[in-house]
Amino acid sequence: GINSTGRANDYVTYMGTSMATSTVSGAATIISEIFKNETGSIPDGDLLKATMMNSADDGGVVGPDYKFGFGKINVHRAGNIIRSQQYATGTIDQGESKQHTITVPTGAHQVKVMLYWHDAPATGIITKALINDLDLEGVEETTHAVRSRNIFRADVARDPLSNADAVKNSAQKTDGQFIVQAILDE
Repeated sequence: GINSTGRANDYVTYMGTSMATSTVSGAATIISEIFKNETGSIPDGDLLKATMMNSADDGGVVGPDYKFGFGKINVHRAGNIIRSQQYATGTIDQGESKQHTITVPTGAHQVKVMLYWHDAPATGIITKALINDLDLEGVEETTHAVRSRNIFRADVARDPLSNADAVKNSAQKTDGQFIVQAILDE
C-alpha cells in the first residue's frame, strides 16, 4: 500500500490499481530519464516495460503469477540494466533466426533472460489473436521458466533448483557466455 494523507488530518494506507498507477508512472519516468541520460533518446515503450518486468522483485511463488504479476518494480535494478546496457533490441522477419550472446560475469548468482515483443494488433476475423509467435530456443527450463501464455492462473509452488543446478541446465555456454536464440515461427 501507499501512505497518504487522510480526511481526518492523519495518514492512511491506500491499496489497489489506482494507487499503483501513480507509482508505476513515476518509476517509468525515472527509468526513462536514466535511459535518456545514457543514450540521448527516450526508450521505446516495449523496452521500458520489459526492463521494469525483468528487474522486478519477485513476490509470492517464484516467477510471474496471478497475484503479484512480475513483482514489485525495482527502479535501482532497472537503472543498472540501462546503465550497463544489459538489453538488446532489434527486429526479426518471418522465418528468420537471430542470436544474442550474453556475457555472464564470474560469480553471478542469477541470469534472467526475457524475450519481449510488442505484437501488431490483429485485423479482421482471425482464429489466432497473436500475430507474431517468438520463442527462445535452446534454453532449457531452469529455476522458474514460465511456458504458459497466461500468467493470471493459480500457480503451484515447487522447490526451485539450486543456482548451481540451474546453471548446469541452462542454454549453450562457452567461456562464461550463454547463447540465446530467438526464432519467429511461421
